Amino acid sequence: DRVIVGGHSTGGWAGLLVARREIVSPAGVIAFAPSFAGESETRAEGWEWLRQRELTYLIDGGRIDGMVFGFTGDPFEDPEALSVLQQIDRLAFNTVDPSPACPVETAHLAFDTSCFSEEWRNEVSRFLEARLMAAGASRGAKPQ
Repeated sequence: DRVIVGGHSTGGWAGLLVARREIVSPAGVIAFAPSFAGESETRAEGWEWLRQRELTYLIDGGRIDGMVFGFTGDPFEDPEALSVLQQIDRLAFNTVDPSPACPVETAHLAFDTSCFSEEWRNEVSRFLEARLMAAGASRGAKPQ
């Protein structure tokens, strides 16, 4: 059976790369604040080169069934930097604006708090439900 891959930060980035690979095809991926190689302002040139290469690999690969959440003010990858992922077929891109009252020191951590609204939690639940239903239907199971 296929799995749904979820990750935050580098885990989210890795999840997108796994979903892009043709060897393993997960049922879906959810990437919260996906990032690569540290904060954008201090990222070394070599890491930035590799990041750009991986972005090209992701974009040129066709489709990824999944969701990406970029957080306004994220020092690692802000939504504008991640917006190129919108070119990927079947990958929903979401920009989240954490509340100024958000109790975290950086927007990069906002997915795991009350800053991540009920609306966004519901979007994730709907995505998971749809992917699980599709996986069940492909195995001949009847959804309950």
